[in-house]
Amino acid sequence: MSTNLFINEFIEDKQNASKNNLSFAKNNCIRISENIIDINPVPIFVKTQINDYTEINNEFHILAANIPEEQLYIDKNQDPNKKYGIFTSQNAYVPYNNILNNDNIYIELLKYHIIKGINELVRTLYNYNEDYKYTILNSWIQKYKNGTFLSPHNHLSSNKSNNKEFSVAYYIDDGDPDTSQSYSGCISFMSNNNLIHFRPKSGTLLIWEDNLIHLVNPFYSNSNKERFMLSTNISVEF
Repeated sequence: MSTNLFINEFIEDKQNASKNNLSFAKNNCIRISENIIDINPVPIFVKTQINDYTEINNEFHILAANIPEEQLYIDKNQDPNKKYGIFTSQNAYVPYNNILNNDNIYIELLKYHIIKGINELVRTLYNYNEDYKYTILNSWIQKYKNGTFLSPHNHLSSNKSNNKEFSVAYYIDDGDPDTSQSYSGCISFMSNNNLIHFRPKSGTLLIWEDNLIHLVNPFYSNSNKERFMLSTNISVEF
């Protein structure tokens, strides 16, 4: 019996939606391993809640208190004149604070969970069981106030090497999303001309190949909270 309730619930929702002929559920989801699903044809690592997430999340709230607001908040209007950000050519203006560079035991613990997830993807998808090196290309924490969003984009870099690159989203605080608002709090992946929606929880870890196009739907909170998450891109050299 699987312990990953997030994937179980997601697949059940897709199956129920398919029975009811809902348009967003056209492609079939296949479980590849305990924490990996294939959304046809793209695999995504999904961990409902990592171990130690409460301690990790508490530490990130402390770290964020010492970071200037302009390096923390998603811009609702995605202003192209921003002086900071990455993926700006794809209209995804996000803070850029290299948070994973900090020397901190809880950051190291989160990095352990991320690399463990990437390792599962590498071993499962590519049947690669040799040693490899990984490099954290960039990282940032970001907060979403009511109404903020990110337009469709991917995390492809200008790096033309043969390395495999992965994008990561880790949710520090889900912000208590108002589910009466359509897809509030959902990250949506575009695959095979369909949108695949996930509504993460605090402690959820998602990992996918960096070419996958995704978007963040406008976020609205039930209790006037802010959504708080971490993103990073990691290169794997085989």
